[in-house]
Amino acid sequence: MFLEMNRRLPRDVFNVIKSAHKRETHKVARTILKQILDNAEIAEKEGLALCQDTGTAVIYIEKGEKVLVNGNLIEAIEDGVEKAYIDGFYRKSMVKHPLDRVNTNNNLPASVHIEMVGGDDFVIMGMAKGGGSENASRVYMLNPTTTEDEVADTVAEDLIEIGGRACPPLFVGICIGGDLTLAPSRAKQLLFREVGKKSGDLISDRIASKVKERLNRSGVGPMGLGGDTTCLEVWADALPCHIASLPVAVSVCCHSLRRAVVRI
Repeated sequence: MFLEMNRRLPRDVFNVIKSAHKRETHKVARTILKQILDNAEIAEKEGLALCQDTGTAVIYIEKGEKVLVNGNLIEAIEDGVEKAYIDGFYRKSMVKHPLDRVNTNNNLPASVHIEMVGGDDFVIMGMAKGGGSENASRVYMLNPTTTEDEVADTVAEDLIEIGGRACPPLFVGICIGGDLTLAPSRAKQLLFREVGKKSGDLISDRIASKVKERLNRSGVGPMGLGGDTTCLEVWADALPCHIASLPVAVSVCCHSLRRAVVRI
């Protein structure tokens, strides 16, 4: 999974970039979007990494209650991640301590999230999450009287201020509600949704639409150099939360949204 996802953009991601290239009215922005598409085609054809930042390995597992896994699941996942990053000659980006910055030299540890669900399916969702876009992600603890327009404005204003530092055009996941630990995890999990798929929650979908519109009216453009295309997709969803709080988490990914899902 991690060997392939670092070399091949998902079709929905490639297609939305292709559509943005056709619509883009700014010459420089069109050139950048064409370079992104060309880069994706070369990476897939030649078996090369799409980007030098091959990311943190993020894995979400949905384990059916009827599924029995023999052995240590975390060790098995990390064995696969380590093998992919060594065999693929991908950059190892993980450090042992955030202050001494000594590299682990195997891109471990992975960020693994396991959820028990009903049934007998075992679903593995993997993402190679780049550092630049991760740095643009945010968690806000807002006043519970905050309106949906104010939520949308808060998110959009921060992402516009970040400009080109997250390598736009962007994909954005927004989780409204939950708590300080749950909201950012769910926001990142939204990045696995297919482009164009809505949550079905009308308030969340309106907020997603408003954020996307604000970003694309900002003029930040591809790589922050101006244009119509600052954001390719925004997904939003809501969770129950405490009466006195309103957590909002934003997970940002650059144009190279490298993710894959395997269902066993």
